[in-house]
Amino acid sequence: MYLCAMKDAREKMIEFLKEQLKLSAERECFHLEQIEQLSTQVSQMSGQLTRLTAQIEEQTRTINSLKEALLQKGKDVSSLSGKNRGLAKLLSNTSEKITPEIPKPQEPEKSSVCAKERGNNGARRKEHICVEEQITDIWPDDPDFDRDRAIELKVVESIRYEYLGSAEKLTRLCKIAYYS
Repeated sequence: MYLCAMKDAREKMIEFLKEQLKLSAERECFHLEQIEQLSTQVSQMSGQLTRLTAQIEEQTRTINSLKEALLQKGKDVSSLSGKNRGLAKLLSNTSEKITPEIPKPQEPEKSSVCAKERGNNGARRKEHICVEEQITDIWPDDPDFDRDRAIELKVVESIRYEYLGSAEKLTRLCKIAYYS
């Protein structure tokens, strides 16, 4: 009987220890889940901390640049106030005042320029009797451009010489017209 009682006590102890083992396993699972949740929270908070740190550094740089600009502005204001004092002294001194010059009446402009007034230093212009004339019109590339309503902007005339041989020379008058 003593042995049976010991056996029952031993079995109860085994059952009790098994229940304790199950409870500790459940607590361990619960604690592992909490650890996982806390680790995700820690990683999120560390990411937020790095973002906030970067934002603080950026704002610190902005504050420093604004401080430098404010100091520079103070230097500029002090230099301008010194210049203003100097100008005030000059204005108060009557011996150094400058009177403005009276503008002379302008002569009316001539509409056409005479060849002699052009100032070519007596150089003669070449007369080209045998001249080949080449006319080039330059039109805009726009597909909506209407040639009937076009306005001539300018015409550029130039003389080009081409040497064909030892004694032959071809003179060409090129006119390029630009339209808008």
